[in-house]
This record gives sequence, C-alpha cells and structure tokens, in this order.
Amino acid sequence: MTTTDLTTRQTVAELVATYERAVTGIRVGFARVARAEDELTAAFDSGSFKYTFSVRDKYNHHAIDFNDPESCIAVLKREVWKRLVDRLEIRRMISIQRATQLDQQLEREEWPEITVENVLSWANGIQDKLPDMIQEAVEEVFDWLRPRGQKYKTNSEFEIGQRVILTWVLEETQWQNKFHVSHYSQKHLTALENVFTALDGQGMVAKGSWQSVLADAINTTPLDVGRGETDYFKFKCFKNRNLHLEFKRPDLVDKLNKMAGGMRLRDKRGEAA
Repeated sequence: MTTTDLTTRQTVAELVATYERAVTGIRVGFARVARAEDELTAAFDSGSFKYTFSVRDKYNHHAIDFNDPESCIAVLKREVWKRLVDRLEIRRMISIQRATQLDQQLEREEWPEITVENVLSWANGIQDKLPDMIQEAVEEVFDWLRPRGQKYKTNSEFEIGQRVILTWVLEETQWQNKFHVSHYSQKHLTALENVFTALDGQGMVAKGSWQSVLADAINTTPLDVGRGETDYFKFKCFKNRNLHLEFKRPDLVDKLNKMAGGMRLRDKRGEAA
C-alpha cells in the first residue's frame, strides 16, 4: 500500500482543500442563520415576554446552536476522517480485532486537524505497520480455520489442509430459496479472502461489493444446488448451517501455514506443543 491508494479520483491536497472550503462555508452559513434568529427574536420582543426563535428540524425538537459552529465542525471532522480511512481500504489488510479497535478510535478518540501533512503522516504510519498487521490478519484467519475440539477429521488443529468444515457459517433460515451467510460469519469470510488476496500478491483489489466475493457467491447459491466456487475456493453449503470449503490454491495454503505457525504447534511426538 502507498499513500497514492488514497487518491483514486482526487489528490490528498484536493480532498483537504474541499474540506477546508466546506468548513469555511459552514462557519459563514452558521453566522448568517444566527443573525437571522437574533433578528426574529428582537422583532418579537414585547418587553414583558421574550420568545427566542431558533431553527429546528421538523422531526427533531433540539435546535442547532448556530452561535457554536465548532461543535458541528468537530462532528464533521470525525466523519471526514472515517471516509479518508475508507479510501485507504485499510480494513482489507488488517485483522478483525484491529479493525474493531480502529472503528472505536474513530468514534471515541480525538483526531488531528485535517491537513495534507496530517493525512499523509497517518497514511505513511499505517504503511510502516502494514507487515505486522498483515501477519496479525494471517494468524487470525489461521485460528478461525482450525477450530479446536471439533469432531470433523477434515479439520486439523495444527495446520490447514486442502479442505475444512466450518460450522455455523450459514443462516438457519434461508432467504428466497437460497443459502445465506450469517451476519457474524461475513467478517470472517471477508478476512479469509483478504488474506488469500494478499498472499497471492494482489494487494488491495477494488471490489464491487462491501463483502467478500465468497460471501456473494454463497448468497446466490440455490438450496437445491448447494455448491459453487470462486477464484480461490470451492464450497458446499448444508442446511445444518455448515460450510465445506476446499482451497483451490495449495501454494497459498502453504504460505498461510508457514506464516501463521502451522507445524510449529506440534511437539516432537506429534502432539500439540
């Protein structure tokens, strides 16, 4: 990843300039509305009773304080940072746990002012950490694919084989006579596909869907068919909510095992270390 990944249509400088113009426009607009509210309030001041006029949304009884544009600009800044992070597509290269932490930071922590220097500095900081974050994502997917204590012989606790059986991946109730990935499992299938894409050297490939190609394929699989495939996987769906997954690229599975540990989890006697 490079900082140019942020600028599919616009440069960082153009995005920041647009934000700055918007902030200036909001401050000017707020000042005009505040003056209009003050004029109405003064005009209807009878001396004995003073009613304060304020602009309100039809369905929201809480008025915006147009004398305080900075509070609204602070909310706007947070939303713009969220979109900048989306433009970097960083969630496609990090673990589910780290993505959750990132979302919490975007919601709760104070982010710096939006300037060209700050945006590029943040993007470069992410780029420096990317190898470690990809390693975390690989290990997370590795652990999800080798669930412990399962009865299925296809699954190995120590390394990923050619096939795995994943339980509780599908919805109990099918939609429109088709199989459907459960809400909880969608993020795991996306993480799985992201790791395989990264191991294949494809980097951040633009997608037409917010979820994985694998999940899209499963969600369009009729109940009477129950099977399908993508570039990386063959799958078979079952009404007991299980998903049988076969890997079409053994070379990528081998990379996954080596990066995540695989055989190092066995001791010399072939038991778990």
